[in-house]
Amino acid sequence: MEPGVNPFDQRCLRHAGASQHSLHGFILSSFLFEASGSAVLKYYGKTPLFHDNCMLTLRIILRQSALIMAICIALVLTTHGGLAQAPYDTAARVSLANEINQTYGSLVTPSLSITELFDIKNRLDKADSIAQNYGVDLDYREHSFIEMCDIESRIRLSVAINQQYGKNIDWRENGYSKLLEIEEQLRSQAPKQ
Repeated sequence: MEPGVNPFDQRCLRHAGASQHSLHGFILSSFLFEASGSAVLKYYGKTPLFHDNCMLTLRIILRQSALIMAICIALVLTTHGGLAQAPYDTAARVSLANEINQTYGSLVTPSLSITELFDIKNRLDKADSIAQNYGVDLDYREHSFIEMCDIESRIRLSVAINQQYGKNIDWRENGYSKLLEIEEQLRSQAPKQ
C-alpha cells in the first residue's frame, strides 16, 4: 500500500479499476481521498453510457416500436375488414335462415352464424335426399353431414348388392368397407357369363 493513502481509499481505487473493465462499462464516479484529510478530490471515471450500448438500446427500441406498429396496423385492417363484411354477413344469414325455414319449417333463426346455417342446410338436404331416394328417415340433429354421406353410400351399396345378388344385407350392420368386401366376394362367386 502506498504511504499517505488509507486502506478505504485503496479499495475505492481498486473498485474503480475493476469497474472500468466491466461488461457494461458503466462507471458513474469514483473518488479518492488523500490520507491527510484534505478536501482534495480526484475524479476517475468515464461517460455514463458508451456509444455502442446506446446504439444497441436504440436499435432494440426501434425494433420493438416497429413490431408494435405492425401489430396495430394489422388489427386496424382486420377490424375494418370485419366491419365492412358485417352488413353482407347479416343479409346472407337472414336469407339462408329464410330459405331453410321455407323449405323445412321453422327450424332456425338468423342469429346463428353463417357456418352453422350452412351446416344445418347441408344436413337437412342430405337427410331429405336419403328419405326420398331410399325411404330412410334420419334426424339431421343426430348426424353430421359427413356421417350422412357415409350412411347414404352404405345404403346405396347395400341396395345394389341386394338387387344384383338377391341378398338381404342391412346397411346398418356393416360399414362401407365391409360392404365392399361382401360385394367383391359375391362378384367372385357369381357365375361368369
